[in-house]
Parts: sequence; C-alpha cells; structure tokens
Amino acid sequence: MRLDVAWKRIKTGIPSHAFEVQIGGDFFEALSKLKHAWDKWNSTPILVTTEEYEEKARLLLEGSFHEIQKVAKIVNISRIVELHQLQREAHKVKTETGISNNPALTE
Repeated sequence: MRLDVAWKRIKTGIPSHAFEVQIGGDFFEALSKLKHAWDKWNSTPILVTTEEYEEKARLLLEGSFHEIQKVAKIVNISRIVELHQLQREAHKVKTETGISNNPALTE
C-alpha cells in the first residue's frame, strides 16, 4: 500500500499530506490508501483526479470512506498541472534575478 506521493515537512518525518493520483481505475483502493495514511499518521488525504471522476470519488467519501470526508481534498489534475507550471515560472524568474541563490530571500 504505497502512496503515489507523500509530502513531509521534514525529510525524516511522517507524511503531513498523502496524495493519490487516480484518473481511472480503482478509486476504492486509492481511497483505502488515503484512509490508511490518515489513520496511521493523521496525514491530510488528497485525491487528484479528473472532472469525469470527481463525482464518483465524492460518492465513495460519503459512503465507505465517510470517516475522512471532512478532511479529504479532491483536486482536479488540471489544477496540479497549473500549479506546476506556475512554480516552474517562479523558479525561472528567481534564477534570472538571483533571488534563488540567496537563501535569505527565498524563505
């Protein structure tokens, strides 16, 4: 039961956020992994999916996975792609201006 992505605040710490990317297939398994991460580490469960499957995910959260319904996030994959593009652009600007080379300016 490996998560697609585990986001840790510190390298040796426990996951603060657990991600499963599900663009089809077995949503029950994906939500089971997220529920397990929430039970074990109190990680914020985040399901990344397409608009087509968001309703299916919500129905499972209302039923079998009602324990994590209030804490789980469903994020459209297009928003993740958008975030990645914005971060790449921000990194590019920081590099061009020299901000990324100065740790005091990146915090």
